[in-house]
Parts: sequence; structure tokens; C-alpha cells
Amino acid sequence: MSEPVKIYVLLKFGERRFMEKFRRGQLHFQCLSAFKNQEKDEAGRNDPFEAASAIYNPGSYKIYVGGKPLEDVEGPIVLQENEADRQYSLSLYGVTNESLQRHVQGEQESLIHPWNEKFGDYAVVITHPKEFRNRIDAACRKKGFGLRGGMVAYHEVENFTGKWGYFRKPKEYEYQSEYRLLLDLENREEDHLLEIGDLSDISEIGAYRELIPGILAKIRQEGGLLPHGEEERPSS
Repeated sequence: MSEPVKIYVLLKFGERRFMEKFRRGQLHFQCLSAFKNQEKDEAGRNDPFEAASAIYNPGSYKIYVGGKPLEDVEGPIVLQENEADRQYSLSLYGVTNESLQRHVQGEQESLIHPWNEKFGDYAVVITHPKEFRNRIDAACRKKGFGLRGGMVAYHEVENFTGKWGYFRKPKEYEYQSEYRLLLDLENREEDHLLEIGDLSDISEIGAYRELIPGILAKIRQEGGLLPHGEEERPSS
């Protein structure tokens, strides 16, 4: 049986003004359909497979429409359920026991991939992920919102066939190590602001590079084993 996923810390990257709002408990959820874009942006937010319910590669299936086979189909067939338009997402970077192990074993060069700084060079570090989730749960119960959450799994799309869902993304996005929270809302707006109260007691805020020593200290405090000398070596 595999070891359950342990999240040591969660990080939110962004501009300072937005991170200050986040730390005050103003959580900005955005409709998943806003990220479903064929044109990739520099920060890596857009994903043409976002919110797909299933992916079928032609090499594994014959595709029929109205009883007639589709010939010469290129690329995967992507299905999306209508409920996807009600899903509002909040994404953070999760440092987990699995990502730590990959880093210790040399399979992952940086504990926190530097490409995430494309989202912004300021960050909020959630030092108590379980309490963070508890506060979101409480706010959603009060509002009557549906809520799901968890780490995203990453797959090679060209080798994948079957159910996809909201917690899978293409392998190329693996550097984001995404912890995703989903609100199910009867809403047609592009985004939604959920207020859960001040987070200063369970978080740190600052320029990301200045927060790295505290992140490493928290991992050690929680029993995580870091490579020798990691305390002195910044992510790069």
C-alpha cells in the first residue's frame, strides 16, 4: 500500500498586492473554463485539456458519430460535461512527501520548481495546510457551496485513454505541483471571491526567495528529510 500524501506547506505565488489580499483570507477562485485555451500563456495557466471528463486516443478506439466511423482522426478526442462550467478553481503549490522524495533521490532538481516564479516573485506560504482546508470547509458549509480538493496527478496525454476529470493535467505542467480546490457554484461569472478570514496565524508572506529558509525549516520540523546542505542552497 502506498504512503498517503503528506503536504508540508502550500504556496501561493503572485504580485504583492494580490498576495496581501490572499493572506487576509480573500480567496480568488476562477472558473475552469477560463483556463481551457489552446494558446499557451507564458505563466503556464492555459491548458487545452482543462476540465475534460474523458480523453480517448484514436490509436486505442474507433470513433463513431451517428453510426458512421470517423476516419483519419488526429489527436485525442476530448469530452467535457456541462457541469465543468460550474467549477471554480483555486490553485496552490504543494510541497509533499512525494515531491520531497523525488528531490532527495535526485529525480527532481529543485524542491520547488523555479518556473513557478512566473506567477509572481511574491508568495504566501501556508504553514498549516490542514487548518487552511478546515477554514475553507467551514466557509463553504456556511455558504452552502460544494467543495473538493486534492493534489493534481500528471500524465502523458498521448498515452492516456479513459476518465480524466478535474484533478489530472498533462505531464508538462508537473512543475506546478498543484494542490487544487474546487467550488461547485450555480454561477455564470468568470470568478468568485470566497472570504474565510485572516490567515496571518497560519502563514508567512514575503518575497519568495526570502521565504525559502522558513519553508525548509517547516519541512524539517514535520520530519521531512532534506538533502545535506539544503538549508544553505536556494532553489534555482
